Amino acid sequence: QASLAQAPQSHPSLTSARAKPGTAHSRVDVTMADTNKAIVIHIMSLAGEVGLLRDLQPTMCLKELRQLVSENRGIPIREVSLCLGSTILQPGDDKKQLSEVGIHDGSEIMVLRSFEKSVVGKWAPAATDHSEWMTGMTIFDDGTFHCKSGSVRDGLLRVVSAADRRINLKRTCAGANDHIFTVAEDGETMRGRCTQSGCTYTLSRIG
Repeated sequence: QASLAQAPQSHPSLTSARAKPGTAHSRVDVTMADTNKAIVIHIMSLAGEVGLLRDLQPTMCLKELRQLVSENRGIPIREVSLCLGSTILQPGDDKKQLSEVGIHDGSEIMVLRSFEKSVVGKWAPAATDHSEWMTGMTIFDDGTFHCKSGSVRDGLLRVVSAADRRINLKRTCAGANDHIFTVAEDGETMRGRCTQSGCTYTLSRIG
């Protein structure tokens, strides 16, 4: 029977250390009770912070991992974006298990503050766009959106390039068109076009 000091905790924890300039990243090892199926992943940030997260269950869902990172990094969960290699894990993946999104023992996860959260809210197309589809565009915290005056309700925001602030406002149904936008630095406007139709749009925040 494990002693009190060795007793398993209900949730894993994450600690981090900032790497000194010119030195290798510091890794802080968080030790918990071993389990047969536990995995270890590395959590990194663009600021050079690296943490070692132990004893995660592969059956944990991605949202639980984002919540854990949110609590330890002090970032609101809606702004936590996780990047695995060159792939940014999307809000639509939140209910998937870690193993289902490609996170395995030894994986390295980059933590980003999501610029796309700045587009949450209500948007209106320019009058010159004459766009029925973009009318009533409302983007929600979970990355879903409604448009076409509320008649389209299966939209999902996808990140195309975080560095270039590019997103794709696309429905989840089969054969859906791609609407690629570049979000302004101040988050008040975004400009884009439909890849398939060639129509262009300028959306402005209204709420």
